[in-house]
Amino acid sequence: MRVTKPTPEHIRPVNNRVGELTSILKNLLRDVESGLLLSITNQAQSEVLDDLLDQAEAYEGKNNKNGAGVLASVVFEDTVRRIARMSDDISADDSLNKIIDALAGKKKLSRNKAKRCKAAAGARNAALHAKWDEYEMSDVKATIDLTRELLDKHLAG
Repeated sequence: MRVTKPTPEHIRPVNNRVGELTSILKNLLRDVESGLLLSITNQAQSEVLDDLLDQAEAYEGKNNKNGAGVLASVVFEDTVRRIARMSDDISADDSLNKIIDALAGKKKLSRNKAKRCKAAAGARNAALHAKWDEYEMSDVKATIDLTRELLDKHLAG
């Protein structure tokens, strides 16, 4: 087998590609360090969650408290846990009430908003455990409104 030594004509295109790739990676690193990619990810996830809240509202419009309650509860919990993940010193694996307390303690939530979150967490527990008599449609509506506020402030970018 005969091995040929690379000529300058073969090396130049490789060097150009490495230079271009290096430039792309440096720009990507700057975007990561500035939080831009996290912001884009949060915006995309926020849009998906917002679509699920739209579906919860559609169920609400059909007076389907159970369907609206389950969807709103799932989106609410996911939103609170995502906010916790954005803070290095709050565990998103803790109970929802513990996360809410930690977010309030770090001033990520006002005292009033934390109280509203705890009320939504109570409605969430009832909805996700099929305890239909333990919450009202007004609780579902409040959970939807609160979750939209949280999405807009913390995840929509």
